[in-house]
Amino acid sequence: MKLSTPVAIIVAGVIIAGAILLVQTGKVGNNNSANGGVVAQDHSENVAPVSADEHIQGSADAPIVMVEYSDLECPFCKNFHVTLEGLMSTYGKDNKLAWVYRHFPLDRHPKAPAEAQASECAAELGGNDGFWKFVTGVYAVTPSNNGMDDGVYNTPEPVPKDDAGVPYYKEAKPTSAKDAGMLSKIAVQIGLEKAKFEDCLASGKYKQKVTDQLNDGVQAGGNGTPYTIMVLKNKIPDAAKKYVTDTNTGFLKQINTPGTPDLLFVTNDGMRIGVSGAQDPAVMKKIIDLVLAGK
Repeated sequence: MKLSTPVAIIVAGVIIAGAILLVQTGKVGNNNSANGGVVAQDHSENVAPVSADEHIQGSADAPIVMVEYSDLECPFCKNFHVTLEGLMSTYGKDNKLAWVYRHFPLDRHPKAPAEAQASECAAELGGNDGFWKFVTGVYAVTPSNNGMDDGVYNTPEPVPKDDAGVPYYKEAKPTSAKDAGMLSKIAVQIGLEKAKFEDCLASGKYKQKVTDQLNDGVQAGGNGTPYTIMVLKNKIPDAAKKYVTDTNTGFLKQINTPGTPDLLFVTNDGMRIGVSGAQDPAVMKKIIDLVLAGK
């Protein structure tokens, strides 16, 4: 599934820490004049049910399950990963919140698909715990935007540079035909066998799984990364719905760009909350508290 070129980048300072937004045909309405740039959208987004083989922290029976679609080369995903870790520390221990990770590699990040496949190899060799350790390990070291040296896999030519013209990294000579640079190093650091990890990655056996999750993310309404659907056990309470709607309206007025998709929304059935971008931890916490309060 190929995604179109980003049409808006929400910069830091607009609270949401820079969500990359892509307009999907048929998703964004044309009537945006009445509300000062607020776009009327039909939120019928669906998300594939959480299955037994998902990468999950917490219990799928929690009253709120955050299904995150993420890209390992996205700098905003890197920031939001820390936010979700904090939320799980606060709410996960009491089984009030769960977190599911799904892949959504963007076209602008050519390294991301192989890195997503590498995380699946980490899961194959190290289980659910191995998967989360690997993903956290990647976010801990990657400079994002294709800046990590991953050996022979999707390494751009020439090496990408920052705005000052300085290369993001020095190309390391592969130690073997299957060496995957930092991906191999991270695998070893979390206790995986290097040769088995590299054989798994070289096989491409998880390419289709990553593609399928990307397509699912599009069907779920994903327009960029990170994109999170909060799946609720019960219909959203009125106070939580009002907060989501009012906060989204405030965001769009700040952006003041007609045609910008909603950054926060409630689906038509009231059973899911959409979150686009690396939302502020305080915003996420407020939503969770209002949902859990049930009023």
